[in-house]
Amino acid sequence: MKAHADRPQADRPSFGTDPKPYYLAVGVLCLLELVRRAFLGYVPDDFTAYLSAADVFAAGQHPYGEAGLAAERYAGKPYNYLPGTLYFIWPLHALSTATAVALDWVARCAALLFALRVMWRRIAPDLPFQFVLLVAVAHQPLLVDLLFGNVTTYLLAAWAGCVWVAHRPRTVATCFAAAFCGLVLSFKPFWVLSGLFVLGAKRRWVELGCAAAGAAVVVVASLPFLDILGQYRDHLAAMAEFYYSVALMTFAPALIPVVAAAWLAAGVALVRRNPGDAWIWSACAIVFWPRLGTYSYTMTLPVVLFFIARWGWLRGLAASAVLVGPIPWLLRTAPGFEKAFLLEAWTHWIWVWLAAVAVFVSVWRLGDRDTVRNT
Repeated sequence: MKAHADRPQADRPSFGTDPKPYYLAVGVLCLLELVRRAFLGYVPDDFTAYLSAADVFAAGQHPYGEAGLAAERYAGKPYNYLPGTLYFIWPLHALSTATAVALDWVARCAALLFALRVMWRRIAPDLPFQFVLLVAVAHQPLLVDLLFGNVTTYLLAAWAGCVWVAHRPRTVATCFAAAFCGLVLSFKPFWVLSGLFVLGAKRRWVELGCAAAGAAVVVVASLPFLDILGQYRDHLAAMAEFYYSVALMTFAPALIPVVAAAWLAAGVALVRRNPGDAWIWSACAIVFWPRLGTYSYTMTLPVVLFFIARWGWLRGLAASAVLVGPIPWLLRTAPGFEKAFLLEAWTHWIWVWLAAVAVFVSVWRLGDRDTVRNT
């Protein structure tokens, strides 16, 4: 991103210049959650899907049928990821539930801290880091993921890993890091496209190949499960019918490749126009993802920070109010909707379309500015 020296000083937060109280408050919250998991028996709902799937796989079965439903640690959350991912969650079967959820929290906090540091340095470097931390804490989709234990926080960290790799000199370590990021992103394959776009936008072709190879590992690892492909598809279809989603797959599946192609074409245009900043367009890929849950919108956090960096603290937060602060929680519980989350889901989906237009225009215009690049 570029240094935003043209932004008025008045637009920058003028309170809380001492970061220590913020770090202390967030640290206490993290510690309390660790205590809740390790000693008070709290197990996040979505994380039980990984525990039960690991147990079933370790027993020589797969979690996409009756065996998954009968697992001791199954708690109503089915495992929906590619079969090849089972090899990578398999070690969970050897851990007690309390140990697993506690270690997950430590790893999740470390992954999030890494992601936030990368986003701070590359998107909003003139904003004090404690304010980036506050935006993250108030970002509802991210908070939902943290509370319910899905893998999205890790995916955000893997995307940030691609950003980190794209801005560093090529070494053997960065190539391995890119491959690892691709592997993690492949748990939700559409996230892979965002990671690859970051590397492609910065013309890091070797690292892009490494990330693609990492993602391909999960595909190759899924090949031994071809005999259950039909059962896996039926499982996904049942999940799609049960979990209503406001996304293209729900009402216009034929448009998915069309919108994806338009997103890619727009991204190529941005790279040609403004190769230094175009990588942020990767965070707008959510417009063509076929299915979306609340935690899917964790990918909007880089966009929110981009708006704050471009438009100032108040205007950036105001433009993102449906994702940051109390408004998204009110939308989630709005009365009068058969499914309580529908107003939230529609609001977020419309927002990402509007945000994509705003990001495109902003990055395009930045191509005309003679300002310093943080490359």
